[in-house]
Parts: sequence; structure tokens; C-alpha cells
Amino acid sequence: MESIQLIFMLSTLLLAGVLTAVKTKGDRTPVRGLKFLGILVSSVPIIGVIQGIIVRKRLPLYSDACFIQAIYCGIGYVIITQVLPKYA
Repeated sequence: MESIQLIFMLSTLLLAGVLTAVKTKGDRTPVRGLKFLGILVSSVPIIGVIQGIIVRKRLPLYSDACFIQAIYCGIGYVIITQVLPKYA
């Protein structure tokens, strides 16, 4: 079970990197770094949703990335904590 949790945590980091690369094309490198940290913080679903709502009109691609990260982590958390223990 610990290996599944480790794989999930690494996949959230990888997803944040991919979303940053795809959704922030054309931004300067320091801005991309900050957006990567913001997307990574969006791994906590409530923070990701709040962040996505706040920047929705001003930065729509970044907002989409925050929502995607929050949804992925929320669903993954439910699967790992609620569904997998029943079958393991």
C-alpha cells in the first residue's frame, strides 16, 4: 500500500510539471517557476479550487491547471483511502 501512495505522490509532482509546461508557454522562467509552485499547492483540492476561482478571468490557462490538479488529487485521495483498502 505504501508503494501505491508513493507512486501517487510522485505522479502529482509529475502532473504539476506537465501542466506547468503546457499551460504556461510563453511566460518567463521565474513566472513559470512560481506558477509551478501554485499548481503544486493545488494538490490540496480545496486550495486548488479556491485558487482556480480567484484567477479564472485573469489567467484562464493557469486556472484550468489548478482545477485539473485539484480534481486529480481529490479523486486519487478517495481511491487510495476508501476504495483500495477494501480490495487489498
